[in-house]
Amino acid sequence: QRCVWHCAVKEIHQKPEKMTGLLKRGEFIMKFTAVGDIIVQKRLPRNYEGFEEIRSFIEQGDARFFNLETTLNYEGESCASQFSGGTYLRTNPEVLDDIKKFGFNMTSFNNNHAMDFHYEGFFKTLENVKKSGLVHSGAGRNLAEASAPRYLETKNGRVALISVNSNFESSGSFQPLLGILRIRSAWSMSNSRIAP
Repeated sequence: QRCVWHCAVKEIHQKPEKMTGLLKRGEFIMKFTAVGDIIVQKRLPRNYEGFEEIRSFIEQGDARFFNLETTLNYEGESCASQFSGGTYLRTNPEVLDDIKKFGFNMTSFNNNHAMDFHYEGFFKTLENVKKSGLVHSGAGRNLAEASAPRYLETKNGRVALISVNSNFESSGSFQPLLGILRIRSAWSMSNSRIAP
């Protein structure tokens, strides 16, 4: 797992010395640390080798985001859905405590695994993410809740988070009212661009 964390973590910011001429008095540089999917199926060990250096790197960001690529419910608590995001992902809710110890403060679980354990699994995940205190968006009990931005206050300013999904099972069991905000791409070409 150490390699996965080292390889996945990307810090997005510009060095202060490069920004000096662009900043006005009283303005601050805001830093972002983001990783892709966190797929954790078991509790993370407490004495993780390399933990401190990884956490200190992640905590350089004001906003520190990860995509929660699993559902949070106990084994047997929720039935598997007819459709999955490719495989059925589930872990115990306490895993969020382990992830937060790395310094993350924002997340979304608006992804292809959100409905792996049907409505009950979705709502349990939503409940557990809310309890964690992590700022999250893109999923809710209805479309209004899912589409609302969520805000993180930092010492260098406010960060808004919205989450959308372009890769989601379109079967009838995943209704828009469930509260998973998604986008669809459509491509068109004029007749003049199509070769005869």
